[in-house]
Order: sequence, then C-alpha cells, then structure tokens
Amino acid sequence: MSSGNRLPELLFAIVLACVLTAVFFGVLYWVVRVAVRDGIEDADRRVLRPAGRGDAESG
Repeated sequence: MSSGNRLPELLFAIVLACVLTAVFFGVLYWVVRVAVRDGIEDADRRVLRPAGRGDAESG
C-alpha cells in the first residue's frame, strides 16, 4: 500500500474544502449584511413616515 501518494490529494481536497467553505460563508455574510442594512433602512422609513397615516388625517 503506497499511502504516500495519497497525501497530496488529501491535502488538496482539504485546502479546496476550506477555500470553498470560506467563499460560501463570505458570500452568505455579505448577503445577510446587505439584507439587514436594507431592512434597517426600510424600518427607519416606516418609523419616520408611516404608510397611510397622513392620508387618513388629511381626508
């Protein structure tokens, strides 16, 4: 059994898995950060100008 030949393949697989995991979580972090930022901005807009409230008072 020549297990010495499998070591580079194993290291390559481990490194590739780590890189792909890092990329996946990086993209996930970016998507969540943008979604949270947009959600906060939408919430600020709703607090500052609630929808329909001004129309009911003026009519």
